[in-house]
Formats: sequence, C-alpha cells, structure tokens
Amino acid sequence: MMGIFVGIVLSLVLLIPPAVKWELRMSWVAPWAVGAGAVIGFLASRVLPFRPISWEGIALQAVAILGLSALVLAWRFFRDPERRSPSQDGVILSPADGIILYVTPFERGETAGGKKGKGCYSLRDFTQSQYFPGGGTVIGIGMSFLDVHVNRAPVSGQVEEVRRIPGRFLSLKRPEALTLNERALTVFRTADGHAVGMVQIASRLVRCIVSYVKKGDVVTAGQRVGMIKFGSQVDLILPAELSARIRCAVGQQVYAGLTVLADRSGAD
Repeated sequence: MMGIFVGIVLSLVLLIPPAVKWELRMSWVAPWAVGAGAVIGFLASRVLPFRPISWEGIALQAVAILGLSALVLAWRFFRDPERRSPSQDGVILSPADGIILYVTPFERGETAGGKKGKGCYSLRDFTQSQYFPGGGTVIGIGMSFLDVHVNRAPVSGQVEEVRRIPGRFLSLKRPEALTLNERALTVFRTADGHAVGMVQIASRLVRCIVSYVKKGDVVTAGQRVGMIKFGSQVDLILPAELSARIRCAVGQQVYAGLTVLADRSGAD
C-alpha cells in the first residue's frame, strides 16, 4: 500500500502543475494522475529490487509516470476520429475542438480582442485581407494539448482564400498576440455568397500550421481542412448576416464538425 500511495502523490506533484499552466481540463488530468500513479507505484513495489520510497525508486517512478503520460498525451493530440456532421441546412459548425474563449461582435471591421475582451484590433490587420469590412461576430476557440487538433470546414462552399501570415510565437495570453503571431486564414464562400473566415493562430509552443485545402477547392461542412499542432487557438469570423443566431457561449466545450455555433437559416 505504501508503494501505491507514494506513486499517487508523486504523480500528482509531477502532473498537476503543468496541467494548470497549460490550462488542461482537471476532470481528465486528475483521474489520470491518480490512476497512473497507483499502477506505477504498485508495479514499483513488486518489481524494483529496492524500496519504492528510496531515491532510486522515486526517480524510476517519476520517469515511468512522465513517459507514460507523454505517450498518452501524444495519442490524444494526434487522434483523428471519424465524425458524422449534422445534416440540417443553414448551420455553421465549429472548426475546432476546444473551449469558447469569446463571442465578440465587430463593427466596421474593428473588434475587441483577447480572452477578456482587452484591446481593440482591425480585422483587416488580423486577416491581412479585406473580406470583413462591415460588422459581424468573431468566435474564439482555445485548444489544449488534450483536444483533437484536426480542423474542419464550418460551412459547405468553395475555398476562396488560403493565406499564411508570417509572425511571432508569443503566448496567446497576451492580447497583442492575435495580430502579431503567425497564423493562417482560410475563407469559405457559401453557395449563397457569404464569406466565412477561419483563422488558425500559432502560440508560443506552436511551430506548424497545416492546410489540407487550396484556393478553388469545394468542401462540405465538417470536412477536414487543416491541422494546427499543439495547444493553440482557432477563430471563426462570421459576417453580420450570418451572426444573428449564435448558438454557443463562452466556456462551452465544442467539437470540430459536430457542435453548431450559429444558425444561418433565413440569411439574406
């Protein structure tokens, strides 16, 4: 029993601080830490030629806990599950798995940015394009290491623009990172002529944004269109005519190709 107790305590000490720093869901991390620690502690008490509470035993258990956790984290990150997207017409789907950080209106191409609405930025600067000069809504989705990182088309239509915007790799906790960090813009043009933007934003740990589509491709809602590696953020930009019926809220867990963020039924 002592070996199991030591394993659990060691696992919690090793895994909880980085989970807090990286804003991982405790509902997943805490049970994993307890379970992994218990298993490693039990095996250590049965297999090791020295006591689990010795310096050698603690060091080996720490390596085992971190190694096993890294493998599981990599598995969760690189998952790409098959999904059946909603079939109803007129819905706009989430382009990413994660948590809704903000649902922010914009007017004349200007919007408040950041997780707490701090700062103001131009959508023209943010997207390096002139697609959104009027009003609408920006929906920010924060992705953690535990989320699926394959991004999916929010609407059906033609890919009108795929643009990579060079930049820095600042922490996304800094409001200015939205317009300074490297990012990629994908614009979808729906059959009724509306432009919908998806912006994949790099962060301090992100060094690779991948697009699976190119200009001129025709996609269906929920189709895989790209991937952003490691924890980061994806913003969805909706023009005013598509943002009247927002169906998501800050703090909500959403899933790419499954969760309905807005309903554009009846849009002009």
